Amino acid sequence: MSNQNKAEFSGTIVTNGNLSLEERVTALEKQLTDMQATSCEISASMAVLHTTNLLVNESVRETCKAMGVEKASLDTIHEEIHNKLNGILKKGL
Repeated sequence: MSNQNKAEFSGTIVTNGNLSLEERVTALEKQLTDMQATSCEISASMAVLHTTNLLVNESVRETCKAMGVEKASLDTIHEEIHNKLNGILKKGL
């Protein structure tokens, strides 16, 4: 997945005390826009990971079926993949 156009929000809203009310509102609007962009990027990343998870699961199922792997082994493989993807999600987001 490409990191271009990656949105970033520091979580801190800072305005200069010498700004006019209009300038502060403009700065806060920009920060809100940045937060919304970050939220959209996170949602898009989650959708990609979900789709990837579905594709991996289907691929594992088909491979195991073709190899004659029993259901208990397939369940174990599926659980390991699920746990690894969840770990990636927790670290990355």
